[in-house]
Amino acid sequence: MLWMIAAWTFVSPQNFNLVSLVPNASGILLSLNNSFVQLGTSAGAGMGGVAVGGMSVMAITWFGAASAVFAAFVAAVSFTSVTYVKRTGAFSLALKLIL
Repeated sequence: MLWMIAAWTFVSPQNFNLVSLVPNASGILLSLNNSFVQLGTSAGAGMGGVAVGGMSVMAITWFGAASAVFAAFVAAVSFTSVTYVKRTGAFSLALKLIL
């Protein structure tokens, strides 16, 4: 139960951040976010299957740790990028070009 709460408590704040980042394209951003969350969930299940199938059950710990380090790196880059985007408005310009 605790794992479920921890796994899904990021959804509402993440959606709020995306909507506040570019309100005009919130539908596109929310659908892309949902797609990548589902892709990450399936990739995690796939990596767990590979770890258990090709190695021991203890390998899941190492895959989980590597995934957490990778996620922390991506989050750090993301927060830096969001600061840059908010300062320069680069994301809004890119969306205007796309839409």
